[in-house]
Amino acid sequence: MPTTDAVANFFIDKAAAAGAQLTPMAVQKLVFFAHGWHLAVRGEPLVREPVQVWRWGPVFGSLYREFAEFGSKPITRKARDFEMADDGAVRVMEPRIEDATGWTQQFLDQVWEQYGRYTGVQLSNLTHEQGTPWRQIADQFPQGIPRGCTIPEPLIRQYFASKIAPAPVR
Repeated sequence: MPTTDAVANFFIDKAAAAGAQLTPMAVQKLVFFAHGWHLAVRGEPLVREPVQVWRWGPVFGSLYREFAEFGSKPITRKARDFEMADDGAVRVMEPRIEDATGWTQQFLDQVWEQYGRYTGVQLSNLTHEQGTPWRQIADQFPQGIPRGCTIPEPLIRQYFASKIAPAPVR
């Protein structure tokens, strides 16, 4: 199972290949859409990290911390991970999708094709629409969303599964 950082780096690479850059908000939402569709299609999470309910939509806390320095500006580096070697040296790694030519790669390519053209604000607006998992939870707290509030995976799966068009009858 990939990390949120690995999925984020996948989308950062896709944007760079298209001559574009992503903001932290765009990365958050792309990873959320990928996670949601993965739950609907495969019946299992794409990433292990819970999705939090924040003011501007669904958020993965680790991605927020990783890219907070960029604010609303484009991200200019990939997500990083640090590893301590036996000799005490610290290695900097850029997490990536392990099955780079497999099913996950193809799946994320499809998510990119569908959502990669949108800005972070546009993607956030999509997550705020009526009936979305974020909206369903946020609407329960008209006085403000409590810190640490998460979106249950079954709710995310149900929402995205409801968006899958049935196969045409032949």
